[in-house]
Amino acid sequence: MKNKKAQMEIIGLVVIVILISLGMLFLVQFSLKEKPDEKAFTRKGLAFSTLSTLLKTTVDCGLGDEQRRELREVLGDCASNSYPGQSADASFTNRCGVEESCAFFTSTASGLLERTLGVWGKHYEFQAQFPARFLSPNSEPFFLSISPNAGGCAERERDSSGLFPQPTESVGIIESVLYVCE
Repeated sequence: MKNKKAQMEIIGLVVIVILISLGMLFLVQFSLKEKPDEKAFTRKGLAFSTLSTLLKTTVDCGLGDEQRRELREVLGDCASNSYPGQSADASFTNRCGVEESCAFFTSTASGLLERTLGVWGKHYEFQAQFPARFLSPNSEPFFLSISPNAGGCAERERDSSGLFPQPTESVGIIESVLYVCE
């Protein structure tokens, strides 16, 4: 009888050890697992602050202080040059220095994004366009896209800055968005 009682106590101890081991395994598994919500929040915040800063960056478009403009203004000039229905001879009248405004914006924004997000090893993609709801059915849409040579965010998990609507004097609203991905 004592033998059976001892065997039952040993089985009870084995069950307790197994339960404690399973509990430890679950604890280790959940503590080592990456938290995707935190990464997504970080990417979203990074995209928002980067695009906000990019559009507010002041650049020198020529000689002297009177030629200093924010990149959002240069983007607005670029969009007005590409406005649907714009006559061919009015094209590219807005310039920043010796470059046409679209080329200046693209080269400047690409350089700034590459020196920040690119150096940090982040993939990104910038897009600016007229909202489709403001276009007439037969007009050509304005669309500007910047993505690094290493590839944008296609086929990757990405988060966006959200839409940055920007009113312009001549063409209405331009919507910009920055996607950041791993």
